[in-house]
Amino acid sequence: MLFLPATEVPTTLSYIISGFLVGLFINGVARWGFASVLETQAALFPTRSFGSPIPDFQPILENSTLTFTFLQLPQGWHGVEATVNDVAEARVFDDGSIAPSFVWTTVLGTVTYFRFAFVRYDQFRGLTIGTSSEAGILTSEGHWIAPRA
Repeated sequence: MLFLPATEVPTTLSYIISGFLVGLFINGVARWGFASVLETQAALFPTRSFGSPIPDFQPILENSTLTFTFLQLPQGWHGVEATVNDVAEARVFDDGSIAPSFVWTTVLGTVTYFRFAFVRYDQFRGLTIGTSSEAGILTSEGHWIAPRA
């Protein structure tokens, strides 16, 4: 849209370029939608719920396997999303029989970062992901560094 005033000259080439530029704009709106006038967190992250409870986790490390167990989910939340090295690896939901847990087999010699967030699924709104925890770190030597509170 910024370049359209430059195509003001009434020539055939100018009409072709202005048509191309308008087409790019329409394609961008069709793909990503109009930008929000106020870039709020709700506009930028429609599936996130900021200010929600943060999971408390403490891993159990046996050999090269880490097990995270979440004993009690807050009211209205149905599970936990596990993010390893900033990649969403799993969503574990509470089925009512056992506490949800996440198991990760690690390779010693690499540093691994773990974050967790509560999730809920609503029939009308779909999946909502809560606020992520600070990163817990498994060092290359196999030592666990708890996240800052």
